Amino acid sequence: MNTIANRIKQISNDKNLTVTAIAAIFGENRQRIQDIEAGKQRLPEDIILKYIEHFNIDANWLMTGNGNMYRSSNSVQEQSNGYQVKPIGTLESIIDRLTKLENEVQSMKSST
Repeated sequence: MNTIANRIKQISNDKNLTVTAIAAIFGENRQRIQDIEAGKQRLPEDIILKYIEHFNIDANWLMTGNGNMYRSSNSVQEQSNGYQVKPIGTLESIIDRLTKLENEVQSMKSST
């Protein structure tokens, strides 16, 4: 299954970085990063931003698994090569959508 925890782990593997190294880069507790990679802890917004900004990760890929892992550094080049560049919205709008979905799931769970 391709979960967000799997994608976080994929970033670590792709960058050839240990949990300890990523924790040091982000100024975070090693156990927190380890728990996120293991899927034991929900991926908090502050960590999402750190992965996206530090490693140039595409927010859509990180949150959904769709698209490319890395953000394009040259949208103009992509357009000239015939690729269609389609904005997915700001990170805040993505987080807002995920929060709404999470609330709906919780509501569904509590009504059963």
